[in-house]
Amino acid sequence: VTGVQTCALPIFVTGAKNFLAAASLRLAAAFGISQVAAAALMATLTLGLTVVIAAVIYAFDRLADKQKQQQ
Repeated sequence: VTGVQTCALPIFVTGAKNFLAAASLRLAAAFGISQVAAAALMATLTLGLTVVIAAVIYAFDRLADKQKQQQ
């Protein structure tokens, strides 16, 4: 690992934290809710999206298995 790569990681993490804080603030302002409620909403949406992606991957895996068995 070079020095440039190690220095870039904290900058990336700081940028991601700032982006998340700004998104939470905008969401709270848009819906007229507290920032805690906005953070909870974002967490719920993220979990839901994760479940949907996992379900799609599982469905494609099963489809590929069925097609493999038919051959």
